[in-house]
Amino acid sequence: MKGEPIAIHDWVSPIVMKRAILVFVLLTIVVTLPPLYLQWAESQRQQQIHEVKQRARPILGEPFETVLAALHGGEPPAVVILYTGGTQSHLEPCGCYEEQSGGLPRRAYVVEQLRNAGFPTLLVDAGDIFDGNEDINARRCQTNLKALAAMGYDAVALSENDLAYGDAYLRKQYAVAVFPLLAPATAQKDFTQPFIVKQVGTHQTLAFVVGEVPEQVKAQASIIVAFGTPRAAKHVDVVIRPDAGETPVDIGTPLSVSAKPEGKTLGFLALWVDAAGTVTRHFATQLALTGDVGESEPVRQLLTDFYRQVAQEEGEHGTPLFADQELEAQPQNGYVSATACRRCHEPEYLQWFATRHAFAFETLLKKERYFDPSCVPCHTTGFGYPTGFQIGEETATHRGVQCETCHGPGKQHVANPEKTTIRRGEETSLCLACHDTQHSPGFSEVVALHTKDVDHSRSPMNLKELLASRVSRMGTPTLELFVFNYPSLKAWDC
Repeated sequence: MKGEPIAIHDWVSPIVMKRAILVFVLLTIVVTLPPLYLQWAESQRQQQIHEVKQRARPILGEPFETVLAALHGGEPPAVVILYTGGTQSHLEPCGCYEEQSGGLPRRAYVVEQLRNAGFPTLLVDAGDIFDGNEDINARRCQTNLKALAAMGYDAVALSENDLAYGDAYLRKQYAVAVFPLLAPATAQKDFTQPFIVKQVGTHQTLAFVVGEVPEQVKAQASIIVAFGTPRAAKHVDVVIRPDAGETPVDIGTPLSVSAKPEGKTLGFLALWVDAAGTVTRHFATQLALTGDVGESEPVRQLLTDFYRQVAQEEGEHGTPLFADQELEAQPQNGYVSATACRRCHEPEYLQWFATRHAFAFETLLKKERYFDPSCVPCHTTGFGYPTGFQIGEETATHRGVQCETCHGPGKQHVANPEKTTIRRGEETSLCLACHDTQHSPGFSEVVALHTKDVDHSRSPMNLKELLASRVSRMGTPTLELFVFNYPSLKAWDC
């Protein structure tokens, strides 16, 4: 009818419409698919890295809350024996990943919680406690003994390995111990004893012995606990070993438990005893000392004081990283910091600033390990070299894993920016100097996947993205300081 509007389908053919819709769908796919694919590929990469590392980082032991919950509600044990052994005075793990277990501050915290639970508790060490003849090792062992004293250890056994250090060394160590040191009667010193008898509650008497069981102990104790590997165990109820070695075939039939090395866990042994003094049942496990466990502040302070003292002394830093590399070995070369690199490599600098490498030193601050010479080299740049990071320096010049860690000291390159005065940093063996099996288990299997994290061709993050990345990796920073420290970004970049 004249004057009526013409519908679009009256002048656009169905074929043209279908083609337009098809083109629109294809364009949508072309535009959206690559970013979606990149997101999927990145999630797959991260998932693969996570799975490989998790397989290489088994969690040792059980949470002490779980163990306590299992004991409550039933008949309480007559005694709980907490034990360690084979520690070799390891103070704590490096803290490079959450699943790491161990550490004196965590052990002290768990011991306190277990004592507060109300069970009769004894705390002992089965031996192999000393390690190393250097002065730094002796002082580390003394720090360990001070921590054991602070925890209230009831006894520490000296193994054959410990006794081999000699009287002078042992006497010096004994000076800081306020608990009995046990040694076999055949190897007695004027500062050791072969056994100790402890009263538990009102009914049970426990004896801890090293070597042969004296007649006096047989008459006094209802439960006899032997350390090490006794060859004759006729009167022994429990054997606590400082290692997980084979039990001798002629040992008899006492209950035998062993400690995890390096203090990675805390041994837990609950005993139920009848009126005749016979162990009727037991519950044995290892308690986890992972990163989610609290810390004892006094013991943490002991370790911090030790780290600070060592850090202030020369000659305790060992061989610096990459000392065998050409650029590091050149006496005329030196470290100039990432700010010097930024003058010519701004995009690369901004991409690096968003990585974990840039915030590596903050992890030491968070864990109070920033004075520990065994941790500092892999969280700073050039530590151990005259122009590199120095413990206690006020400025942030060489904090974090900066450009020169991978590319070599840049003093000569700044003066003469040729390829021969710098290295490309593509050799993944450099990564494994820090990301080794001890500090980063599983990394070597996925090192090729990790190279994307340090790919400088990636676009740098804006401030909002960077802050989200920083929080996910390091926790919430002080926002004002973070914004002021972020290079060349204005507030409107958010």
